[in-house]
Amino acid sequence: MLFRSGAILKDHFNTSNGTSSSTGLSYVAGLLGQGVSFNSNTYFSVPATAPANVCTTMTWMTWVKWNAPASPTYANLISNWNSCASDASWNVNQAGGSKKLEITFNTSAGANQYFSSVGAPLNGNWHHIALTVTAAGAAILYIDGVQDATGSFSIGTGFCSPSATMNIGGPQCGSPLGSGAILDEMAIWNTVLTATEVQTIYNRQKGGL
Repeated sequence: MLFRSGAILKDHFNTSNGTSSSTGLSYVAGLLGQGVSFNSNTYFSVPATAPANVCTTMTWMTWVKWNAPASPTYANLISNWNSCASDASWNVNQAGGSKKLEITFNTSAGANQYFSSVGAPLNGNWHHIALTVTAAGAAILYIDGVQDATGSFSIGTGFCSPSATMNIGGPQCGSPLGSGAILDEMAIWNTVLTATEVQTIYNRQKGGL
């Protein structure tokens, strides 16, 4: 996905372009080229179309620079929800007002299945975040190319909803990123990257630091 001027978030296939929820986004110098700076009211919404609508057997990654405040809590970096009352959802968010991350899955086999990062990357410096999830619900969180934490989710049935909407930088069912949060070089795959592949991407991109 590419952050460009205007209220459009471009994907490389031009089929799942996202749109801004309102005005207020700022396009700023990112780690590599241009990133997007969020405020407390604005986020991107990506339609429920392939290739963006993935939930298991996936890899998601981004660079983030944000000195997360204690409030609002649970601000979303990314979320993929059918509805706030649905079992078909996953999200990566600020963990309860801290500078850590929390990964949550809500499925027919269990609500609010989550784990938190060991590291605290929301500290105002650039950090690379990657999340891989297998079809069996095994998740690995990487920070700066290194495995940080793992989790295991019971996926259940009907988890991958064809009508789920992906939101970047804020709701659905959460808080928006606060003022000054910058995301850059976001990408999502419908495959599970290996630890070596994650580290290779991190090493290639960290030259922007």
